[in-house]
Amino acid sequence: MLSFECVETMPDPNIGDLRILILDDDADYRARIRDDLVDLGIADVAVADDPLAALDAMRARTVDVLVTERYLSFVRFLRTSHKRPSSHVPILMVSFRSRQDDIHEARDAGVDDFLAKPVDAHQLLDRIMAAVGRNLPFVESEAYVGPDRRREETNFEGLPDSDPVDDPDTRLTEAEIAVLLERD
Repeated sequence: MLSFECVETMPDPNIGDLRILILDDDADYRARIRDDLVDLGIADVAVADDPLAALDAMRARTVDVLVTERYLSFVRFLRTSHKRPSSHVPILMVSFRSRQDDIHEARDAGVDDFLAKPVDAHQLLDRIMAAVGRNLPFVESEAYVGPDRRREETNFEGLPDSDPVDDPDTRLTEAEIAVLLERD
């Protein structure tokens, strides 16, 4: 059964009131983006280096937007965890893997928006503000849980194909899944 509900969003979000969580295994990238967002006026920017740390951070505090690298298994886990509000948090994926197939796969997992690395902090802030100000229907069905994917398709032809050398997501180990389920 397909159901739609509107995601609660912050009315006219104030940059200083936003709570952002960055999930990326690259410590230098996390620190740079965190510092850039703080410099742009977001006072509350937390970081996590793996999905378990991100889940702990999301349990300890309210998160308005999750900015993540390619942790699709974690995104799917969040989107299907109906017991808590984190299933509806806007998720922005920032990744070097930015071929059309990668973008579709991320959206199918429940990502709200996708940006190709390297990303400019101003561009990221614009997307964060758009994500918290948007009032998209949220779809919950057996096949998909997440923001309504129906939108105008963007043609990304001309962008260089990413080199899929290092893919940290991509699969959570059975032990990580067990720990996530225990914490749920």
